[in-house]
Amino acid sequence: MSTQISGVPALVAAFAVMALTGLLLSRTAPTYGTALLTVHKLAALVVIAALVIRVRAAHLDAGLPAGGWAVAVVAGLLLIAAIATGGLLSALDHAPALVAVAHRFLPVGAVALVAATVVLVPLPAR
Repeated sequence: MSTQISGVPALVAAFAVMALTGLLLSRTAPTYGTALLTVHKLAALVVIAALVIRVRAAHLDAGLPAGGWAVAVVAGLLLIAAIATGGLLSALDHAPALVAVAHRFLPVGAVALVAATVVLVPLPAR
């Protein structure tokens, strides 16, 4: 299985696309286009896929310590929560303020924990 998608450049690019499209969406809502929203969602899926591929490859290579698992699982949960709050923002006409605030802060925590995962879970040397 190729682990190029789980490399640091791919993660940085996906986060950059996610942040840029998120900024554009926040500035243009509710008139944003479907293409912009789709790119934003696909970038989030790329980050999740990269995280899963990286953790799986490291686990199959030499096993993964409990700390690596814990950080990776919490990062994944934060990413899923960010996607859920983003879905609520795009689906509801008037989303509760808590959802909007959560969607601003969850990705920041996810970036920090994905970065920690990159440090704690190295790619296998295959």
